[in-house]
Amino acid sequence: MHVIRQQAAFAEEHGLFKSAFAWDVLRNIVLPDCSRAQECYRSLACVSSVDYFISHSWSCPKWKKILAICHHFNLDSAIVLCSLTCIVNASILLLLTGSFSAVARHYQDWVFFTLFHLPMGVFLVTYCFGHLFWKTTFWFDGACVNQADMLEKAAVLQAIPAFVANSSQMLVLWDDKYFERLWCIYELAVSCKSCTSPREMQFVPVWAPIWSLYSITVMAMVAVSFPQVQMTFLLDWNSQGSLFLSMFNFELEPFWVCAVMALPTTFFCFQKLDGHKLMLDQMASFDLRNAQCTLETDRVVLQRQVVDLFDEALEPPLFVSFGVQDPMPNADSLAMQMEVVDHAVRHVTSYPTPDEVIDQFNAYVRGPLRDRAVSLMGHETDISMKLCIVFNLPLYLLGLVMVWGCYGQRDCEASASHAGYPSVSQYLLCNVTMNFIITPALSTLLFPMALRVNYWVTRAIKGGVWRVVSGSFCTTLVIFVTNCLQSTGASATVVIVNRCSTMWLVSYIGACILVSLLAWFLFKPHKRFVPSQRPLAAW
Repeated sequence: MHVIRQQAAFAEEHGLFKSAFAWDVLRNIVLPDCSRAQECYRSLACVSSVDYFISHSWSCPKWKKILAICHHFNLDSAIVLCSLTCIVNASILLLLTGSFSAVARHYQDWVFFTLFHLPMGVFLVTYCFGHLFWKTTFWFDGACVNQADMLEKAAVLQAIPAFVANSSQMLVLWDDKYFERLWCIYELAVSCKSCTSPREMQFVPVWAPIWSLYSITVMAMVAVSFPQVQMTFLLDWNSQGSLFLSMFNFELEPFWVCAVMALPTTFFCFQKLDGHKLMLDQMASFDLRNAQCTLETDRVVLQRQVVDLFDEALEPPLFVSFGVQDPMPNADSLAMQMEVVDHAVRHVTSYPTPDEVIDQFNAYVRGPLRDRAVSLMGHETDISMKLCIVFNLPLYLLGLVMVWGCYGQRDCEASASHAGYPSVSQYLLCNVTMNFIITPALSTLLFPMALRVNYWVTRAIKGGVWRVVSGSFCTTLVIFVTNCLQSTGASATVVIVNRCSTMWLVSYIGACILVSLLAWFLFKPHKRFVPSQRPLAAW
């Protein structure tokens, strides 16, 4: 695209393409009117490309954008470092004592701190500040545009398509107002037109970090509330059935606990479902002439840029040389010649008028651009397994504490004997299976199940109090059913380890297969839209 190449050359010649580091971006978001803003802008390096172009709505609250940036860049590192901290601390405790059971006997007071508090602290610190230690470069309008010089600012805004095209990836901080804003849609359209791979665009919904931090906080508060509670229980070993029922009753949470957890879970489900529907509606009804824009002067500039970027009449025609004596003309010089004669010949050609180009741009936003957004963000009920694991992270750490601490007992032998286990090894095997496999696996299924249930609630009830009541009730049932599945899995594990029979083993394997199929169904993404590669004029 010759227009973008011209813009890139102009920006590079005048030093308009700036790059910022993560610290510069966050400082500008927090203190956009800082008295040293001009000095900060001058300190930024002039570049020809950056790693990320950050596209955002100015109406989105600052703290949401900060959390979205932290969530996108730091989540994976936070999970890895938290896991490594657990492994290292557990290894140190094992080396100090020489045996697994001796950890609870000699270092009970340290178990909760080293296996819960410290890993959670590492996770939160990495989640909030990890990106500050990487040399990733960004183009962020608040930091990379000279807000004090109006002429330079206008020149930079004119060259934004070149900045988008010369960024390795576009990071979209998506909120409910994003697809209503003219600049946001324009940047997204330019990225779709210039990028060659779907991976070059990343969507970060601003609800994702809020949902993650809320779930982590709630789970952590529940875990911290009983760090030293001694969980003693006596199982009924008279038969396989009585053993199963006694363990099931011990593991099962009261129904009212499920009801308390249901209301905030339902709120976040509705937020995701409503936001996704709003995005589709906003893009389906998009019109460049009516899109929201803070400054009406920007609308004139953008309309002109849309015509320049998306008008096929300004693209150089195909030129094929049939002989060695025929020189190949330069594409940019040929395009400039076409711009000169454009107004003189357009009325006698089939090329669209500027108004028709805008109409075609609107069709592009409503069609292929909307499909691209859906392909990146998925269906309303799609949610990643990684995000669900993060939601339950404190629960997994608490399970680790329970295993290493023998459920708060100072003596694993005494704890196993009190519960009636034949040996300590069988007791530990049951605890490891329940806390490291069954509980994490089934807890991870809670959120996609709640999303699907509330999806059907939103389709049946459009809004109001009844939707909240119905959604909360259905979510309560989902949480209760999930808890019943966890209790069933834990109870069946105890029976299999201690009183195994062919019937119980076959049933146990069958249940594991069914749960695996359910997980595959819940986390399997819906069929993606494949954006068409047809030129804009075809739309």
